[in-house]
Amino acid sequence: MHTFSKISRANIIANNIINLNHLGISCDGCSKQSFNGRRYQCEECPSSYDLCENCYGEKHTHHKFKYIQHPALHAKNQHMLGLRTLMLAEKNSNNNWRDPLTGWTKSDAEQIIQQAKQEQQNYEKRFQENMDELRVGNLQAQMNLQRSQMNLQQTIHDSYHRMAWGW
Repeated sequence: MHTFSKISRANIIANNIINLNHLGISCDGCSKQSFNGRRYQCEECPSSYDLCENCYGEKHTHHKFKYIQHPALHAKNQHMLGLRTLMLAEKNSNNNWRDPLTGWTKSDAEQIIQQAKQEQQNYEKRFQENMDELRVGNLQAQMNLQRSQMNLQQTIHDSYHRMAWGW
């Protein structure tokens, strides 16, 4: 008899998100560069003070922190929400109609989609710059970045699939 564990799609997506690298960001707790996992930023320090998930709660505990979503994932979320708003706006004849989820109008959604595309292009440029730097350096770090990029693409694909099929 075989026993199979059931892993939900949500858990797979969550694991892919956790493995994304924060390019160009270093942890002020352990000095790790372009770390993966969750990123936290101090809300009280004037300059950007970032911690990786390993240092969060262990270092700089006298200040309040906020969670910073991965920039490429944020851009894709905004893009998908913008597309949702445009699809719903086409069904509604009222020019002042607002998406009940986002509060965006059709013109808001168009602008947000353009901003999201620019954010994604900026991330892809930073990713390529990091890969170029690593070509002369650490092969393991280069492989980790490539895995991070593949995880991002899979997460995006799964998200679009879920939006298209409504589940």
